[in-house]
Amino acid sequence: MDYKGVLRWDWEGMVMKQSSIEFSLPPDVRRIDVLPFVFRWPGYMHIRVKKNVALIDPKTGFHVTYGRLAQQVSEIFSTFIQRFGDDFDGSATGIQLGPKAVTFHNLRIHQVYIEQRTLQAEVSYTRRN
Repeated sequence: MDYKGVLRWDWEGMVMKQSSIEFSLPPDVRRIDVLPFVFRWPGYMHIRVKKNVALIDPKTGFHVTYGRLAQQVSEIFSTFIQRFGDDFDGSATGIQLGPKAVTFHNLRIHQVYIEQRTLQAEVSYTRRN
């Protein structure tokens, strides 16, 4: 089942970072502990990164908060930039990541959504300082 458009967490101006994501999940997804997050970025499409993101905290057994979900997604972006920033495919149209290009601090996560049982993110970037 495709939930794109049904489930979108909007991170801009987030004021509910301590609230649980439980009731924003579709009923059949509420019982799922983790969903994969697939990282895709223009210029890095040759690199496939898929990491599990916890929807339920394994320590407490409760659904994670919006803030914890955002933190997990942010960590995936940060790790990707550190590990693969230099692997930019210059022959492709894209946006280079890394210390001399767009860094983690330039990224803005606007939304996280579920599409085909995979977490995806809508992200923009600001100009380098």
